Amino acid sequence: VCDPDPPVEEPEWWAGLPVPDGVSDTVDAGGVNALLGITPSLAFSEARTSALSPDEVLAAYDAALEADGWSVGDRAEPIDGVPQGVYFNDDGGVFSVLVFGPEAFASPELEGLDQVADPTQTLVVLLAF
Repeated sequence: VCDPDPPVEEPEWWAGLPVPDGVSDTVDAGGVNALLGITPSLAFSEARTSALSPDEVLAAYDAALEADGWSVGDRAEPIDGVPQGVYFNDDGGVFSVLVFGPEAFASPELEGLDQVADPTQTLVVLLAF
């Protein structure tokens, strides 16, 4: 029997990540992580909320992270209706922002999301691998 994979540790740069205007302090991510299948051995994660739209959240992270020296990668949509921004720093750090707006909360693929997060807010999930 193999040992379980160790948890992904908080990256050294994590505490210094900018929090754009309009994005909340951290909220409990336990239910969201369980729903999405994000385990401690898969990613270090954090959740926040915002009244901004998903596109506005990603634009705010783009600006804040670029100003902090991060490179902005290509956009993706790994889950229908859930845009993702990917960011890189010069030290090899990779950081991802998944943004869940009204379309995501209405998606059958994400049934139960409204039970673990406030559907009146945009959910922002931050990930480091």
